[in-house]
Amino acid sequence: EFAVEHEKDLTVSVEEATRLCGISRSYGYHLARSGTLPGVFRLGRRYRVSKSTLLAYLKDDGHLKTRLRSRT
Repeated sequence: EFAVEHEKDLTVSVEEATRLCGISRSYGYHLARSGTLPGVFRLGRRYRVSKSTLLAYLKDDGHLKTRLRSRT
């Protein structure tokens, strides 16, 4: 139980990540499936996103949508 709660503190869902990034849910899942969403990984059948990796990426980039689109 502790591991699950701790994991939730360190990661966000793809839906949460898309809200933080300002991109659509469908585009977020496209990036997750292709492995280009910063910090994404599979946990069983679900995708999770490392909160620290994503926040660092957002902090360093003022044009996130353009940068993500150029990676796909």
